[in-house]
Parts: sequence; C-alpha cells; structure tokens
Amino acid sequence: MAMIRVGQPSIRVSWAWYDQASGIVEWKLRNVGGGKGSVILIRDGYVFGGAFWPVYLKVFGFPVTMDDAPLVNMGPARNNPPLGVLTDPDGHGQVGFVFTLSAGEAYSTLEGGFSTEFTPDSFGKIEAISVIPESVHTFIITYNVSAQCEQYASQTGESISCPENPVKLRSMLWRSGEGFPIPFMDDIVQLS
Repeated sequence: MAMIRVGQPSIRVSWAWYDQASGIVEWKLRNVGGGKGSVILIRDGYVFGGAFWPVYLKVFGFPVTMDDAPLVNMGPARNNPPLGVLTDPDGHGQVGFVFTLSAGEAYSTLEGGFSTEFTPDSFGKIEAISVIPESVHTFIITYNVSAQCEQYASQTGESISCPENPVKLRSMLWRSGEGFPIPFMDDIVQLS
C-alpha cells in the first residue's frame, strides 16, 4: 500500500491491490481531521472519474452530487462515488468524482486497468485536492466521444452504447482553490 501526497491534510489517501490478477486496485480515503471535508483525486494527469464520466453516468448509473452530504461506505465493491461538475480558480471546468467524508470516516472505491508493471504509482504525482460546494445548477456538457466513451469500450472489451452528446446534467458545482489538469476539455455550459 502506498501513501499519497494530500492537498487537504485531514484527508489521507492510499491504494492497495484488491485483485492483482485482474488489475483492480482499491483507493482508500480516510478523514483524520475534526470536520467534514471534500476532495477530488488527481492521478495520471486528470481528475479520477473525468476520463469516462459519460459512461459512468449514463451506462452504469453512478450518482451525481446534489449536496455535500458525507459518503456512506458500503464496501469497496459496492461503492460508486458521485460525479460532480468541478471548476478551478481560472473557471475551467470538468466532471469527476467528489469524495466527501465526515470526521473520522473512511471510504474506498475500486478502479481497474492496472498490472504489476502499471500501478497507480506509475502515474507520477498523485494527490487529493480540496473542493468546496457552491450551489446546484443545470449544465449542458459536450464531451469527446472517442476519448471518453469509445476508449472505455476498447480498453475493457465491453460492448456499450455511448450516451447522447451533449449530456444535460444537474449537479452541485464544486470549486477548487488549486488548478487541476483538464485534458478532456469538456464544453460545459451552465443553464441555471
């Protein structure tokens, strides 16, 4: 298990093999502070959940953040972290997983696609960055079908139908005080 640099001192993040033969790791988050906190996980040059959010949302039914309620840990195999619309200090936006934990709370989730030669540590810098909830809005988001849907099917070998493009999404808007990588350049328009 590797410990990971954290942007918010109260949220500790680590990873461990969940099923090494299948290339599945378990991301583990623990709030060791005295209050509630929310973070996004940055690794491999993007926000965790950002690469394939249209698939997670429309094909697999992952939840969307509508408030900053702490997550309920049902175990790594059953946890589906919520997606949220994120913005950095320069107003650049994207969609990714948001992890909100109460003081003392632990939460974990699974991610596949790894091997003994290609672990989360292979990504270089891995960190958690604090985000603050603002308010709920409706967004129209145009995404890159090739990179954010068709590549999922290619990498996993699963036969899926890509969601409509653009996607209409109602979500909490989460603001970061730090910049974060935005490789997919979703076109996000706030309607309300």
